[in-house]
Amino acid sequence: MKHLRSLSQKKFREVSGEFLLEGVRLCEEALNSPLALTWFIHTQAHKDHPLVKKARQRGLSVFPATQLQFSQFCDSKSPQGVAVVAKIPPPPELPVPAQGKIVLALDRLADPGNVGTILRSARWFGIRDVIFSTDCVDVYSPKVVRSSMGAIGYLQLHSDVDLERYARQWLEQKGQVAVLSMAGEDLAGYQRPDGGLLLITGSEARGVSAEVERLGKGIAIRRQGSGESLNAAMATSIALWHLTR
Repeated sequence: MKHLRSLSQKKFREVSGEFLLEGVRLCEEALNSPLALTWFIHTQAHKDHPLVKKARQRGLSVFPATQLQFSQFCDSKSPQGVAVVAKIPPPPELPVPAQGKIVLALDRLADPGNVGTILRSARWFGIRDVIFSTDCVDVYSPKVVRSSMGAIGYLQLHSDVDLERYARQWLEQKGQVAVLSMAGEDLAGYQRPDGGLLLITGSEARGVSAEVERLGKGIAIRRQGSGESLNAAMATSIALWHLTR
């Protein structure tokens, strides 16, 4: 219980190299994903749930818990009675433009719900790699994991990246950098390059840092009605739809 409760904090996730996924949907996705899993925890009411059998088949250690215990280590207000502990994957090798794909980068995003939703969209549109700048929210925090709806287990996630340096290297290697910006050219007229594209989304309040924005071509989603702006997750999803058509 002490270990499970500690996984709600970044410093303990980093020490143990583990994070928690809770709820039926997330557990099901985790059991089907490439993630390395260690423990499966369930309440007595869920002892006969098909996921418990599947966890045993995968060789996980399975533990029963009371509803009270579940409420003490789960982040959600209404725990669904099943949870799984996964190992944080080792840092993957950073992608390069020569691979000819779209790489998504997030700069200074602080809202975990937005980040989790962006991960869902990335998976939906076939994006494999997502880059996180050094001052983004922790991708393995409970709210990001929950709002990713399992996508977190299927993506190559690159945390604490010096985004300005990486974008410069991307350009030096003949890749193109595009930045979502209110002042950019209309996304509808933007043509995806044949080579690798680094698409950068900025924070909800501050946008992309000036140092990074100068390195890329600004693209914007033109407003047809009223309203101040789109949130980061919505704007990123629209851009990915256009760029992957």
